[in-house]
Amino acid sequence: MSGEERYPLRRMMGFALVALGWRPSDFWAATPCELQAALDTLSGADRQAAFEAFKKSVEDRQRQRR
Repeated sequence: MSGEERYPLRRMMGFALVALGWRPSDFWAATPCELQAALDTLSGADRQAAFEAFKKSVEDRQRQRR
């Protein structure tokens, strides 16, 4: 089981930081409903682009750790 599977909150936080431009304190202060509402404001194309940027940042961090 990977770290992402064991800690889905880390993945959600990373997505909020990259896709929404939130600071960590914004993420921790938000309720799940607020996070979902913020993500819902992204259009399909914007959401896909944000997810791709997030995925790339995760892959880059994984490469740096090796």
